[in-house]
Amino acid sequence: IFSFSTVIAGISGQSDDDANAYVDKVIKDELPAELKYLDPLKLRPFKFHLRQHPFGWVSFCATHVTGLGSVQRSGDCGSYGRSLPRRAFVGCNITVGDVEVRLCSSLKYGRNLTEVHANATFSEVRGRLYFSVGAWKAPSARAYPELGSATTVFSGLDDTPETHHLRLGYQAVARDLLAVAVERH
Repeated sequence: IFSFSTVIAGISGQSDDDANAYVDKVIKDELPAELKYLDPLKLRPFKFHLRQHPFGWVSFCATHVTGLGSVQRSGDCGSYGRSLPRRAFVGCNITVGDVEVRLCSSLKYGRNLTEVHANATFSEVRGRLYFSVGAWKAPSARAYPELGSATTVFSGLDDTPETHHLRLGYQAVARDLLAVAVERH
């Protein structure tokens, strides 16, 4: 929870240096209090049906995401849309080191039922971070990640032509979970 005076002082300036200083201050002073919710991040279990061959279902246990706590500003930030006292905005490029998504599941496909574990590591996650501040509304921040390729290690799911699409599906689930987790938190 950002103090309004810190926000106004940081954003209302005319230079990129002011925006940079504001974002650096938030990352240094405010982010550590939020890390207990972000790193590690535990996502709820879910289940879905496979609608392509091989047909079946996947039931995921709680997913764990680690590495979101190493946020750093990358380059200069910019402030724009200053309509103080109503609203001011800051946009910044950020980087996060390696982020790991650990999936565990029960997979039923065809006549097979197996436990599958997948650890997907996204190297050097980049993104865009936006802050919005105004006199009549609480400050808010939103992050939009740009996820590169992931290195995924599987156990319980062999690499065969029959399971190739399943493995790609697990990688897509890891990517989607990470993107949604970053945007929501």
